Amino acid sequence: MALAILANSRPYEGLVFSLPSWFVLTRWLFQKSTAAPPNRWRVVALPIAAILLLTAAFVGFYNWRLTGHPLLFSNALNVRTYHTAPMFLFQASKPEIHYHNQQFEDFYNGWEREEYDHSWQSVKCLSWLKSVRFFSAFAWWGMLLAVPALLFVIRDRRMRLAWISVGTVAVATYLIVWSNAHYAAAVTCLLILLYLQALRHLRLMRWKRWQCGAVLARTSVLLLLVDTAGAVVRKDCDTFYWTCQGDVSRLTIQRKLEALPGKHLVIVRYSDDHNIHDDWVYNAADIDSAKVVWAREINPEQDSKLLNHFKDRKVWLVTPDTDNTLLEPYRPPAASETRDE
Repeated sequence: MALAILANSRPYEGLVFSLPSWFVLTRWLFQKSTAAPPNRWRVVALPIAAILLLTAAFVGFYNWRLTGHPLLFSNALNVRTYHTAPMFLFQASKPEIHYHNQQFEDFYNGWEREEYDHSWQSVKCLSWLKSVRFFSAFAWWGMLLAVPALLFVIRDRRMRLAWISVGTVAVATYLIVWSNAHYAAAVTCLLILLYLQALRHLRLMRWKRWQCGAVLARTSVLLLLVDTAGAVVRKDCDTFYWTCQGDVSRLTIQRKLEALPGKHLVIVRYSDDHNIHDDWVYNAADIDSAKVVWAREINPEQDSKLLNHFKDRKVWLVTPDTDNTLLEPYRPPAASETRDE
């Protein structure tokens, strides 16, 4: 069941995370050992195979309905359609694709290609950023007090599979260009396991008659409680605050329109200095049947096609970069206000 969840949430990291466990499980199933139960195939392999087959069938059906092919994931289709920057550090960039709106141009041909330009400097910058993100999500400074016991945990044969699983996920995440901490969430349980084992070894450390290890272990846990309590008091969400703080103005407008009768089309007019990471345009999977549809204002020709397609809707205008709370009936910009394409 856990593998089924990983397959639907983080397929890449989940696959890498599960490979060492798959190897150990397969070896156990095929090995000739008197300690292993004789009915292990029926008790272990068949239930796992049944769950994974049902998961594969569901994922294949979902992909087929969404992308038209059971083996084509929506994320892969998105990358194939829009992205020209590489997903992995060792991939080459594709030729630029020119888009109908400036926001796509700025994001796909600007920010993405500038963020990683195949230089060692950009690799070091991205690797450092990932390290800071991972540390902020999975560790705290008090955890470093358990470092003296780390060697004992590394030498512990029972922890070998945990180390290998964490290592494979670490290599996999550092090989891709962009990675956030929650992408590697599957290793959380293993990191906690390794930390607890380090505390167990740390408690046994002594210097003369002083139980220094026990003091360090208790202090490490205490600092975790202090760090957590401090974050609650300060109402901290994340070191990278943009992951959990957002402008509720779009949600307010969405709910207001959902309460009104009829269907609605919201035209979003951005300014020339719009932040490409603050996009207001996203919709439900079935756009035509949605009560509220959001769209960018592009140019008179493209906008007229949009308005003709949704001619049965009330059309509104929002301007997030000037007044993100204002909702007014849509009026096309005057010729002098139209931006050059």
